[in-house]
Amino acid sequence: MHLPKWEKLTQEEQNLIHLIVDRAKIISSRSGTTIDKAQKTSLLMDLCFHHLKSPLDLDRLLMAPEFDLLHDLHGIHTSRGGLFWEFKPRCSLESSYGNH
Repeated sequence: MHLPKWEKLTQEEQNLIHLIVDRAKIISSRSGTTIDKAQKTSLLMDLCFHHLKSPLDLDRLLMAPEFDLLHDLHGIHTSRGGLFWEFKPRCSLESSYGNH
């Protein structure tokens, strides 16, 4: 298996990924679910891995409706960034979902 090179992430992509996970943490906390530091790190790593393997529209993901954001993060996380099975996020650059 070919593993992506982490250094290929731009500073802007890294910042957006942190903002996406922070937003998911806020959304989750409103429903009584907490994301601890280890879970946050795991989400960050999965999101970075997936983005390097199959690019995401990070701006669209950050601004996505709450359900779509959580849907994509859950799918990316449970597939371990696409390591175990192929997940097609709604906010993938290859997806036309929601682009009307």
